[in-house]
Amino acid sequence: MTARGRLLVPAVLVVNAAVQALLVIGDPTPALTPVFVLGALASGLAWLVAYALIVARVVAPGSVRPTLRESGARFALWTVGLAVAVLVLLMPLAGVLGLLLMAATPYLPIAAMSGEANALMANLGAIRRAPWAFAWRLVVFAVLIGVVLLAVALNAFFVTGVLAAFVNSLVLGAVGWVITRSFGHEYRVAT
Repeated sequence: MTARGRLLVPAVLVVNAAVQALLVIGDPTPALTPVFVLGALASGLAWLVAYALIVARVVAPGSVRPTLRESGARFALWTVGLAVAVLVLLMPLAGVLGLLLMAATPYLPIAAMSGEANALMANLGAIRRAPWAFAWRLVVFAVLIGVVLLAVALNAFFVTGVLAAFVNSLVLGAVGWVITRSFGHEYRVAT
């Protein structure tokens, strides 16, 4: 892998964090105003693009472009569908259903980017082939995510605005990268 290839994910993380920080300039108030809705959509799109590049790098360490060309649309559909389902299920029962869906589908974006026609079945197959590795990763990453979310909340409480958005997005992106790399490795081993 070239030096340029090694710098892809850190560059993506920094650019995404900068986009997220720019979107909070002017301190937008959460409401159903056109400005806030457009900002939220732009934020979601930036996260989707960043995540697509990260997953493509995990799936195809050599070259990201062919992977994105072949599987980018499938990845986007599966990932956006999963995100919508999780958000809808986070509403009732204090979010238990959304959390269970997230816990049950860690391989889904990786399978979609790998070109699987039915990423959900590929996800379940990977879990079935290596249940203990899946369970172990799930517990470790649940604790990690809990600690990181607490740190991000504290940061947002004490540091506000653009700086908080940049730091929090950078930290969340880096943790997402680590989790995706780990589940990506396990997916390759299990399939």
